[in-house]
Amino acid sequence: MHKDHGGIPWTSGDKTMLRSTTMQDPISYGYMRSVTTQAKAPAQARKMGAVKVSMLSPGIIYEPYAPREKIPFWKRYFTRNGWKRTKEDLTSELKSAYAIAKLRKAGYSKQKFYTEAVSIYKEINTQMADGGKATLRKLVTDRMYSALKNEIKQRESVWPTVYWELIEPIVKVRTLRARLASTKP
Repeated sequence: MHKDHGGIPWTSGDKTMLRSTTMQDPISYGYMRSVTTQAKAPAQARKMGAVKVSMLSPGIIYEPYAPREKIPFWKRYFTRNGWKRTKEDLTSELKSAYAIAKLRKAGYSKQKFYTEAVSIYKEINTQMADGGKATLRKLVTDRMYSALKNEIKQRESVWPTVYWELIEPIVKVRTLRARLASTKP
């Protein structure tokens, strides 16, 4: 008897697919960081004070990840909607494979990306616990910063201090979906 796993027919239920948002159960990384840099200001501006130039993320997540609903075997292979879903799943997997292949040519390292994602996760949570809004601003998008700032404000009204530490080592970080988006207009 065939056991349905909700994936592409020729993969076993134990295999995971490449997708873009990284995620460690139960941790999810769905936000991009902003890039901040110091720039030398013109002479007139230097008299007034230092100028800080920030290149912010637009806060847009191209094709955000959402887990797909599992569909029964008979629906997948014996209905028109099932075949459409199989085609969508296959197209999504091919897009991810293409994106990963292009990134690897440019020097992308999965382990380096995972290490950076985990360190950003730890830093964000540490800053949230400490109430460090200035540092937090550099780590997350504007939209996420607004949500975290409100959460910190609500938390501080109830608890004056919070201690945060990642006790268990992160066991499984994986790529769920990968997409390429052009940065040129």
